[in-house]
Amino acid sequence: MSGPNTFANRFNPDVLAPDFTFETGEMYTIDCTMSTGSGVARASTLDPAVYQRDVNHQYSLKLRTSRALFSEVCKRYSVFPFLMRDIVDANQSIKAGVSECVKSQLLVPFAVTMDKKAGSVVAQFKLTIMCHYSGPIRITRALPMAGNIRSATVVPEGSEIGQILALDCGQSALPDLPRLKTLIQAPVPTQQQQQSSAMDTC
Repeated sequence: MSGPNTFANRFNPDVLAPDFTFETGEMYTIDCTMSTGSGVARASTLDPAVYQRDVNHQYSLKLRTSRALFSEVCKRYSVFPFLMRDIVDANQSIKAGVSECVKSQLLVPFAVTMDKKAGSVVAQFKLTIMCHYSGPIRITRALPMAGNIRSATVVPEGSEIGQILALDCGQSALPDLPRLKTLIQAPVPTQQQQQSSAMDTC
């Protein structure tokens, strides 16, 4: 997910983050990445697995496999990111069309990054939040954490961060929309209005 409002989830004194207000109806993706290394990302040599269609580019594809691949992407995923293997596994013959779609910028790959320090372990998780009038609502399903994971940092329960971590972060059901306390009855046409309408149609 990408949008006009982007801000870092950690404090950096060298980067001045602009102030903005969260509005009802907006959607945000929270991306948390932690590393045992330097924390500086660099490009990896691994092949990308996630792609997204770029609607700002148009190109007449030459290869039949490229046209079949792009047609399948438009039909199944529209403008949303997708895993290329979901398409290729179902039809291996269209795998040859990936190169032309990327070179023509019809499909944009999500680059795979890694820590600058070799041998580092990187953990990442994402979640999507909707700003609802009743409060933030988590849209994506929460994945179970491994039972053998233990943190070396202890957060005091009475602290502000401890209270935030104690909140239930499970997926919330969408609340019912507010309804009117009094029902407004639709006006019933009188006999005279009905006769006048019938005369107009004649």
